[in-house]
Amino acid sequence: MNNYKDSISKYIFVFATALLSFIFYNIFISTFLFIFKVSIQPWYSIASLLLMIITITVVYICIEKNKKRCLFKIITTSLLAFLVILVSTYLNSQIYDTTWDGNSYHKSTIGLMADGWNPLYEDMQEYDSKQENPIDVQSNSYNWGNHYAKASHIFAANILSTTGNIESGKVLNTLSIIILFSYTIAILLYAKKSYLFSIIFSVVVVTYPVVCAQYLTNYVDLLVYIYLILTILMFFAFEKPIINQKLNLFIFFMLLNIVINIKFSAFGYAGIFCLGYYIWYIYRVIKKKIELKFFRNFTIISVLSVISAIFIIGLSVYPKNFLEHGNPFYPIMGEGKIEIMLQNQPAYFENKTPIEKFIISTFSRAENISQSSGLEATYKIPFTVDDTELESLSNVDLRISGNGVLFSGILIISLVILLLTSIFVFKNNRKLFLMIIIPIIITFIMIFVLNESWWARYFPQLYFIVLGSILFLESFNKKAIKIVMFIFMALIIVNNSLTFYYSTKYAYDESKLYASQFYDFELENSAETCQMELYTHAFHGTIYNVLERYSDYNIYIINEQEYNDIGPEKFKTFMNSFLVWKCKE
Repeated sequence: MNNYKDSISKYIFVFATALLSFIFYNIFISTFLFIFKVSIQPWYSIASLLLMIITITVVYICIEKNKKRCLFKIITTSLLAFLVILVSTYLNSQIYDTTWDGNSYHKSTIGLMADGWNPLYEDMQEYDSKQENPIDVQSNSYNWGNHYAKASHIFAANILSTTGNIESGKVLNTLSIIILFSYTIAILLYAKKSYLFSIIFSVVVVTYPVVCAQYLTNYVDLLVYIYLILTILMFFAFEKPIINQKLNLFIFFMLLNIVINIKFSAFGYAGIFCLGYYIWYIYRVIKKKIELKFFRNFTIISVLSVISAIFIIGLSVYPKNFLEHGNPFYPIMGEGKIEIMLQNQPAYFENKTPIEKFIISTFSRAENISQSSGLEATYKIPFTVDDTELESLSNVDLRISGNGVLFSGILIISLVILLLTSIFVFKNNRKLFLMIIIPIIITFIMIFVLNESWWARYFPQLYFIVLGSILFLESFNKKAIKIVMFIFMALIIVNNSLTFYYSTKYAYDESKLYASQFYDFELENSAETCQMELYTHAFHGTIYNVLERYSDYNIYIINEQEYNDIGPEKFKTFMNSFLVWKCKE
C-alpha cells in the first residue's frame, strides 16, 4: 500500500512540476529575449510546452529504470499537463475580468506587451503613443505598468499573443492553484498521511479566501499567497525528497524567480521566510544535523535564483527602477513615491497602530470601507453572519474581514490549538514543530510591525496560522483529536466556500451580461455598416476585449478630447459602462 501511495505522490509531484515549468519557461524566455530587443511572440508558449515535455522526460529517465514504464509516464504526464493547460485556457477565456485594477492597468500592461511593447527599453506611455491607434492609458496606470513586477503580466501576454483573447491570460491563476494543490497532496501522501486528510487539507490550502475572491481576475494577491506557500512547501520537500534533491532545488529556483517578480511585497515576504529557514539550516549544519553538501547547494541555488530573478526576469523592473528613480521598489518607495494605502483604508485608521488596525479588520463585520466612504467598521461576535456581509464577499479586495465572515472565530480556535498542542508537538517531533512554527512566528511579528497587515489581500501569510494549527492536530494519533481536526477543517472550508460562491456567481453574472451586450450589438451592426469609435475613461483593458471579438471591424480608439468634441451623448455603453462606442458618422 505504501509503495502504491509513493508512486501516486511521485506522479502528482512530476505533474505539478510540469505545469510550473510551463509557467516559468514562458516568463524566462520572454524576459531573456527582451534583452536582445525581441518582443513577445506567439511561439513562446509552444516553445515552453516543448521545454515542459523535455523536463518531464529528463525527470522520468533519471528515476524510472523500466523503459516501457518510463515512456508511458512521459506520455501520460505530458498529455495530462497539456490537456489541463488547454481546458483551463479555454474556460478562462469565457469569463470576463470586471475589476477596476484588472481593466485599468493589468489588462493594459498585458495587451501592450502582447502588441510588441518591450518594457526593458521603452516606457509604456512612449510605446503606446507611437502606435497607429494608441489606447491612451491614464498616467496612474502607466506608473504601475512601467514600474511594478511583471511576471503575471508577461505570462498572460504570452497566452494572449497565442490565443488572441486577453481573458485567457487568467489561466495563470488556474494553473497555479492546481500546482499548489498537487504539490501539497503529493508531499502529504509521501509523508504517509491518509488519503482523506491529504485531500481535505489540500482543499483547505488552495481555498484561501483571497484566492477564491480573485481567481477569475487579473489581480495578483492570490499569486503572492500561492507562490509564497509553495516556496515554504519546498522546505518540507527538502526534508524527505519525493524524487531527489536536484529536482527539488530546480523547483525552488523556479519558484523564487516567479515569486520575486509577482509583486514587490512578495519579494520581501519570500526573503524573510526563506531567511528564517536559512538561519535554522545554519544551526543544523553546526550541529551536523544536515548535510553540508545540501546546505552548500541550497545556498548556491538561492543566490543564483535571486540574481536571475532580479537581472533577467526582473531586469525591466528592479534595476531599471533603481537607475531611473533611485529605488528598485519605485513607485511605492523612494523619492516621488506614490501613496496608495491612505485612500484605501478607513479614514479613522490613519492614526492607529498596525495591531489596532488588524484587530478591527479581523473582528468586524465584512464591509468594503475605504477613506472616501467615511464609515467605521463594526465589531461582531465571532461566527455570527448577516446578509449584508455575504453580499460583500464578491469584492476582490474586501477590506474589513477580507478572510471570510467566519474567519475571526477560526483564528481564535487556531490560536487556542497552537497554545494547547505546542509542547506536545515540540517533544514528539521537534523538526516538524520548528518547520511549522518558523513562518508562524514571523507572521506574528509582522502583524505588529506591518501597516498593511489589516488588509487580507496584502497579508496572506495570516492563513499560515490556521494551516499550522491543523498540522499540529494531525500529529496526534488519538481518534478524538482527529475528529476535532476534521470538523475544524470542514468549518474552514465552509468559510472559504462562501467567498468562492459569491465571487464565482458575480463573475458569471457579469460575464453573462457582457455577452448579452455583445450579442445586442451584433444584431444591429456589422463590419460593413459600422466603423466603430471606442472610448474608455479608466478601464483601458476593456478595449482588448472588443478588439478580439471584432477583429474584422474597423475600430478607432479615441482620446478624451475627441470624445468631448464628438459629444458624450452620442455614445452607447459597452461592458457595463466601462467602455462607450458609436458608429462613425
